[in-house]
Amino acid sequence: MGPMAVHVLHLSDIHLTARPGARVYDQDADANLGRVVAAARRRRERYDAVVVTGDVAEDASPAAYERALAAVRPLADVFRWVPGNHDDRAAMAALDEEALGPAMVGRWRLVTFDSQWPGHVPGRATAAALESLSAALAAGGGGPCAVALHHPPHAPCDHPGCRTIGVEPLRDALAASPDLRAVLSGHLHRSFVQSDGTGTTWAGAPSTCVQALHPSHVFTAEPPAAHTMTWHDDGTVLVAPIQA
Repeated sequence: MGPMAVHVLHLSDIHLTARPGARVYDQDADANLGRVVAAARRRRERYDAVVVTGDVAEDASPAAYERALAAVRPLADVFRWVPGNHDDRAAMAALDEEALGPAMVGRWRLVTFDSQWPGHVPGRATAAALESLSAALAAGGGGPCAVALHHPPHAPCDHPGCRTIGVEPLRDALAASPDLRAVLSGHLHRSFVQSDGTGTTWAGAPSTCVQALHPSHVFTAEPPAAHTMTWHDDGTVLVAPIQA
């Protein structure tokens, strides 16, 4: 019998560059990531999974992905990441292709979805990606399921840059799964947690680099941050923010 709950660290919008210590949005992205990792370790030395919901690199450089992996991969038994609008999926796959795919975390199934629209800030849901998502969601054995993607299907921001273009088919595919209990996203550089009345928690992680206000997209002086999550076997999800 598996554990009654699993512990997940949800990181997003790390924005490392090829050069360690480079300023990104007037922040030292490497140092801020290190501060978040240290804060996460103070809360829990090791997690069952680390999920990074995109914009791992600001410049899509292999060196940035290598440093991100080195910083966060040792924190958990399971590591998964998805590309954001700044990322290069091929460069991520070259380092850890398995991490772009689904995983089991205790009794939970974790499914990844690529919402990247190359060359654009908003996301999109292609027909091929939706077909893969629906197949993955339907393949479960009745245990709870979580989906990770960069662009939030539901977001507290109506600006076009915040959204997934043509989001309704994506929402329909998610709603069709009776096992769906959590949807993890990033992109907004702002924490949010929403419930939709069906037992699904929609959690947008803050950025490990810098936070923002919307729809103005103004960066704030709030500290680098992340979410820790507890996924219970009954599908209950608890979200707790951590700040560095």
